[in-house]
Amino acid sequence: MHKANYGYYRNLKMAKNIRNSIKDTTTKALVLAEGAHSYLLKQFLSEVPGYTIVSFGEAGVTETY
Repeated sequence: MHKANYGYYRNLKMAKNIRNSIKDTTTKALVLAEGAHSYLLKQFLSEVPGYTIVSFGEAGVTETY
């Protein structure tokens, strides 16, 4: 499998695993992903009805400890 195709497939699989681990739309989940995964994960998961995606800076968290 070509490296670019593998990366896309890997992101789809990660999104599927996240969706399968969330039982209903009232469940909250914290997903930590590095930059290479975050764009596609946000894209895939934002298409799921009832899901709201909030990035680190958008959540009002601006400081790290």
